[in-house]
Amino acid sequence: MHNPCNVLELYDRTNYESLQWPVEAGYERDFLLPLLTANSEKYVSNVKTELSLLKCKECVLPVTVNNAEYDNTYVCSPFTRYVTYASEELRFLQSPYLEKMLSCFLKVYGRFLKLGNINRAACINNWLLSTNLYPYLDGISIKDVLDYFTTSFSKHAIMFPSLNRHTNGKLMEELQSEGCRLIPARKVFIFDKECKDFTNTRQTQVDFALLEETPYQIIFHDEFTENDYERILELYYLLYINKYSHCNPKFSLDFIRMCHKKKLLNFQGLRGENGLLVGVIVSFQRNGVLATPLIGYDTALPVKHGLFRILTALSMKEALDKQLVFNMSAGVSEFKRWRGGTGYIEYIAVYYKHLPAFQRMVWGSLDLAMNRIGVPLLDRNQF
Repeated sequence: MHNPCNVLELYDRTNYESLQWPVEAGYERDFLLPLLTANSEKYVSNVKTELSLLKCKECVLPVTVNNAEYDNTYVCSPFTRYVTYASEELRFLQSPYLEKMLSCFLKVYGRFLKLGNINRAACINNWLLSTNLYPYLDGISIKDVLDYFTTSFSKHAIMFPSLNRHTNGKLMEELQSEGCRLIPARKVFIFDKECKDFTNTRQTQVDFALLEETPYQIIFHDEFTENDYERILELYYLLYINKYSHCNPKFSLDFIRMCHKKKLLNFQGLRGENGLLVGVIVSFQRNGVLATPLIGYDTALPVKHGLFRILTALSMKEALDKQLVFNMSAGVSEFKRWRGGTGYIEYIAVYYKHLPAFQRMVWGSLDLAMNRIGVPLLDRNQF
């Protein structure tokens, strides 16, 4: 297997024991080894994938490899992201005519994407989370990475997820210069005090006041116990699965247990007078950026309790205290804009020049459709 400059090494469950972990890669080892050595469904029940580990100098990045798996969550399935999930989101257009027209288009277009093996892809830096933050990659040649992967996975598109101009501008330019196409995925909201002081917005100040005055007990990572794990999962499912979409990652109890006990993710929450959790928000940071891949609250409680507002205020405080840029992900755009967030289109960089002609045509059509039609829809509507 060709290895440019002898700095790239790929490991799977057959040879991972020979991986010499970089000194600073303790977090990656603790997070990724359990996912590598077990079936992916053990930790995310709607993910079927082959996980590998890419060692690039002092970095270790997860790589997911898929061929079809059209029922996967969108984090491992372009088809789910651009067809299944997109079909569900049409309800937010508030235009029955446009919704019906696009629904019919997506049904037909989905068949075309399947014919072109749209899910046959190797995805680099895929942590099976909604937002994949990137480590410091200076000194790593994108050309070498692409050469290596197009040789190793000659029938697969090569993907880099979760890219936006604010936090990944330089990487996006490098990927484009090497022939990657940037395909829009969603609109995320960035809170960066260096660019815009979101703490001065009226809604942020109201939320911070609500956080200070809440009757709920605010609890931090070490105050959670194993008895809370099932409730954490229940709250996440109430919001992200039952209310939003079954296309979201369906984390398991094993995932919650692993991430809390090993402190791979930072848990914060709200507990009621009876001791029962009513809300939880889970964050992680990498390379100066904070993200919250797991949020949940008791959706049966009155909106006036402000659970979502309090939980997001907790993560805003965390970002401010640690002087981090806060990527608040996608969804509830108006809520985030009122609090001073700046919207950025999030892209997936895809390299597909090495693929057969029909696969190239399918990817090219998705590229065109999302840049010409998808971006205006993301800009105009409150997804």
